[in-house]
Amino acid sequence: MQRTIPLTIVLVLGVLFTVQYFIPSKPSQFLYNNALEWEIVIGLPAIVIATDSLIRHHILKIKQRKKEWPFSLVYLGS
Repeated sequence: MQRTIPLTIVLVLGVLFTVQYFIPSKPSQFLYNNALEWEIVIGLPAIVIATDSLIRHHILKIKQRKKEWPFSLVYLGS
């Protein structure tokens, strides 16, 4: 159930946006523009949180000298 709902939402929106691309109309264009605005609103904080999490994870791995910690140095360096 935890995976079914998000996957269903993604499937439905994917089909709708694919149809909208090939058969544009006013309602579908409105839905598409609305979804793009929400993507920006939700996407930016998600990127910030994910980047922070990755950096903290690799710093912790380096501090504790866990297995393959030099790869974390490469990650942070890049």
